[in-house]
Amino acid sequence: KLNGSIEIAPLLSLSDVIVDIVETGSTLKENDLEVRETIAPISGRLISNKVSFKFKTEEIEKIAKATRRTIGKKYGFKQCDYINWKIKDGYFFELDTTYVVNTELLVKPLFMDDLYWKIIYPHKEMKHPDSLRGIGIISHLSVKIWEEWFPKDLQKEISAERFGQIMEDVYQKAEMEIEAFLHQYPSPDLFGKFLSDNQVECDLSNVLILINDGKFEEAAQFAKGRIGNRRGCINSWRMPDGKDKDEFEFILEHCLKKIEEA
Repeated sequence: KLNGSIEIAPLLSLSDVIVDIVETGSTLKENDLEVRETIAPISGRLISNKVSFKFKTEEIEKIAKATRRTIGKKYGFKQCDYINWKIKDGYFFELDTTYVVNTELLVKPLFMDDLYWKIIYPHKEMKHPDSLRGIGIISHLSVKIWEEWFPKDLQKEISAERFGQIMEDVYQKAEMEIEAFLHQYPSPDLFGKFLSDNQVECDLSNVLILINDGKFEEAAQFAKGRIGNRRGCINSWRMPDGKDKDEFEFILEHCLKKIEEA
C-alpha cells in the first residue's frame, strides 16, 4: 500500500495504472505518466450560510485568505492579514478584501510613511516591514482608487472554485487600474495632483506633500492651524508630562527645525 506520492508505483513496477486526483497534471508529466481516462471532474467546495458563518468564521476566512494569496502571487501581490499589496514605481498599492462582500484598491506614495515615521520617531531608525504600510497602526492612510462589489449570492453559497474565479477577475481589473493610475500619475510627486483631481481632502496628506517638496515654512503654517483639530488626524501620543501630543505638533516641530537649519 502506498500513501502520498503514488505516481512512483508504475516506476517501481507495483502497478500498471494509478487512480489519482489531478489539478494541473504537472506531477504526472514529471513521472512520464499520461491520463488514460477521466473518472469524474471534481472541485473543492466552501459552502456557508449565515448561521454557520457566525460559528465557523475562522475556518471559512482561512480558505478565502489562501485563495487570495495563491491568485495574488500570480500578479506580484504579497499578502498580510486582510490585505494583498505590491510596491511599484514609488507607490504602495493594496487590495483590501472584506471576505465575500467587496474589495478595494488603495494607493499612497512610499514617501508618506517614510516621512511620517521619521517625524514621529526622529531619534530612531525605523525599519518597518513594508506590509505595515497597509495594516500598521502607525502608518498613513491610503486613498481608494477602485472598488469591486461581489455578487450578493456569494454570501449564501460559496465554493473555493467560484471565489477563485472572482478573485482572478479582481486581480486582472486591479492590474488595469494600477496601470491606468501610473499612466496619469507616473511620479509620486504628482500625488497631490491626484488628490486635487479626485477632490480628496486629507490634512495629513497635504502637509506631508509640502514637506516632501521642501516647503517647510508653508507646511509649518499648515500644521500650526491644524493642531488640536481632529480632522484628518489619526493618532496622538501621551507624553511624559501627561499631556497628549498629536501628529501636527510633531510635524510643526519638524518643520521649524528644518527652517532653522536652512
